[in-house]
Amino acid sequence: MIQGPQLLTYNVGLKLYNGEIERAATNFYFRNGLTLGLDPGYDAAAYNQSTKLSSRLAQGSQETAFAINAMDIDDLQNTRVPLEIRQNAGQAFTISISDMELPQDISVYLEDTLNGTLTSLKDGDFALTAQSNLSGADRFFIVFKDNSVLSSGDSLGINTLNVYKANTDSFVTIAGITPELGKLNATLYNILGATVREKALNTATATQTLSTGGLASGLYIIQLKSGNQVFTKKIIVQ
Repeated sequence: MIQGPQLLTYNVGLKLYNGEIERAATNFYFRNGLTLGLDPGYDAAAYNQSTKLSSRLAQGSQETAFAINAMDIDDLQNTRVPLEIRQNAGQAFTISISDMELPQDISVYLEDTLNGTLTSLKDGDFALTAQSNLSGADRFFIVFKDNSVLSSGDSLGINTLNVYKANTDSFVTIAGITPELGKLNATLYNILGATVREKALNTATATQTLSTGGLASGLYIIQLKSGNQVFTKKIIVQ
């Protein structure tokens, strides 16, 4: 009888520092049978809801700050989790991995949607000086990505792009873009295969969008193409 994998738990811990001083920490766990929503007994709200570093559930209510965010092991493959960072304007801070037990081919990125950056926390810390007071869970995200589809080398292939559309957004977000992709084009097709949107993306900016404004509700297909690499994903416009 094969036992073990279904009980396996992976984890990542993050800490926020001002200089050498640790200010806050938050943790992510992955175990079979859990969800992106609330899993009682696994997810744990932060005792201090104004803590300087916390996460939100990837699905469901965004009102509660979590100190422990637990998800299914499959969610390591391509999941984007809101991250709240609370800092005052002018404050320099860093975020680093404090504890980690993950498969080798899983990457952990910190996405800053305002600056359009995607920082690999396995390779180094995320550092920023706040230009204004920081709070809320709509700017920073932790992205877990399975890079087993990559060829050897450090460059990210097109299959590692994080493509998603929130229900409230009138655009598709494409995150994880790198200059190594060269020329990158995004095309949105309707269910009949007709092109409804087309855009050449700037590979110097890590996070970009493709508008869905004015489109009829329904199912669409977004296609990203870089050289001979092609990535497609279904998108729902509501």
